[in-house]
Amino acid sequence: MKDLYKLAFDGAKAESDRFWQVFNLLSATNGAMIVFLNASGQTETKVVAVTAILGILICAIWFGVQARLGHWCKWWDDRMHELEPFYFEELNGERLRQGLAILPEDFALFHNRKPNSREASTERWSGISTRIGGKLMPAFFGTVWAVLLILSMSA
Repeated sequence: MKDLYKLAFDGAKAESDRFWQVFNLLSATNGAMIVFLNASGQTETKVVAVTAILGILICAIWFGVQARLGHWCKWWDDRMHELEPFYFEELNGERLRQGLAILPEDFALFHNRKPNSREASTERWSGISTRIGGKLMPAFFGTVWAVLLILSMSA
């Protein structure tokens, strides 16, 4: 069971790393494109419009990639959640055989943990999921590019 749990943990970590690497790369790319327009003093309508269209396309692809990676992050989290009770049962058995105290029942990474904001039904939790936040940034940059495109066309 430990091997299965480790596999799920490693899969979750790798997927989370990919999620945030893509986020960081495309945030920097969009930021660099905006800096390019601003620093170069580009006011030519065609250059601004083409850059904005490129930015919108990049953001649309980025949103799709983040959504897909977020799905896989959740999939791995769900596998860990399913395996955790069995893993801790096996771990506690080993600890007893070694004369060590067992881990308390409230010691859990996923199983019986406090719910996040989407899971909470009776309690109110503040904040949003970081994975949702990771998908909001492409929408934000896409909106910035759309505004720039509209402004460049009306100039």
